[in-house]
Amino acid sequence: EKLTLGLTLLTLLVSIIVGVTPLTVNEEEEALTSLEIVGTSANNKKAVEDPFMLKGEPLEKLTGKYSILDTTVRLNFQLGPKGGITKGAFRKFSGTIHIGEDISNSKISVELPVKELTTFNSYRDESIYEEGYFNSKKYPSMFYRSDKIVFEDNTYFTVGEFEMLGKKLPLKVELKYLGIDPLSNKPVLLGRSAIDRTQYGMTPDPKEGNIVDFMFKIELIPQQ
Repeated sequence: EKLTLGLTLLTLLVSIIVGVTPLTVNEEEEALTSLEIVGTSANNKKAVEDPFMLKGEPLEKLTGKYSILDTTVRLNFQLGPKGGITKGAFRKFSGTIHIGEDISNSKISVELPVKELTTFNSYRDESIYEEGYFNSKKYPSMFYRSDKIVFEDNTYFTVGEFEMLGKKLPLKVELKYLGIDPLSNKPVLLGRSAIDRTQYGMTPDPKEGNIVDFMFKIELIPQQ
């Protein structure tokens, strides 16, 4: 009877734990790396392999000041050679965007907390937060700041600086405005670029990869 009671309690405990357990690693990876695109264009109804192939709208339609909705942000990155690619994402980040009537007078400011970065491996994440990699105690955040948007070759770019490990370097980021999401009723912006992590002081490693490609999707909230 004691054994039966013990097994029953154990089963109940397991059921409770399973019921409140957060997303598994695979579920979290799928959630954070999926770019579900629902825009105003008929072409923008689902997630696609390259969302930058979707039809965009003039960025000038977004004239005004906005905050980034940090609860729905998606920023995915990857590095490494084919067959050894490491993928990652930021769980959350914040920022502001001001689109001027003349887009060349636009401003963007984004803060990326290092501890919100994940490679979907908790042991590896704890390691890269340490001094030998991101050194999160000394440099708790990365930053991107831009005071200019340009329109070149039928494409919008922000012209600014990316700061990591205390070092600031120029970075141009491609932007695409997808219109108003009919579900959230918020403007949706896509962006993509790449950095060479060794230029910020990290040790080169061809097996690990030095060029970090990233892509993001953000929703905007008008500032009062």
